[in-house]
Amino acid sequence: MTELSAAANTDWDVLSDVKDALAAATIKAQPVFAEVTLTTSEAQIKECQHKGATPRCIILYKTTPGYTCIEGEYGETVEAALYIETKVDRGVDESDAIKEVLRLKNAAMNAIETTQPSSVDAMGNELGEFHEAIEWGRPVLDTAARLPWAGCVLPVTFSYLLASRTSH
Repeated sequence: MTELSAAANTDWDVLSDVKDALAAATIKAQPVFAEVTLTTSEAQIKECQHKGATPRCIILYKTTPGYTCIEGEYGETVEAALYIETKVDRGVDESDAIKEVLRLKNAAMNAIETTQPSSVDAMGNELGEFHEAIEWGRPVLDTAARLPWAGCVLPVTFSYLLASRTSH
């Protein structure tokens, strides 16, 4: 029987680095997020949303697909989404809520880009696709569905190369 090692656990390292970067993020010496959590379950997100300390960021881990890369190396991408939410007192005009949600989204992006997970790296796969080390998806804002809550879902993908197909 072949002896296997899962010592690297690179996808977890990426998620852990992202959580740490968001938890440590500050603006004018004040924490950006009162709470940062990590889950694999959309049901868990629904249980955590719209209560507790704000602003908050919930990291949803989705999957880690692997690819054979152009140079014969092997790479993976961690696919996740950031669920960012806060309370904003407002009337009919959503300007303040939009402004605050965009501020938090941008702060999250800046925190992650400034303190990139140590293992992320750009890669090209065998399908001819190029993956940046960090790729941001299109954010979806919701400032009206559940007053006074306002939030954003921000998809993000982290790419990295592995030493071999058996060094996950």
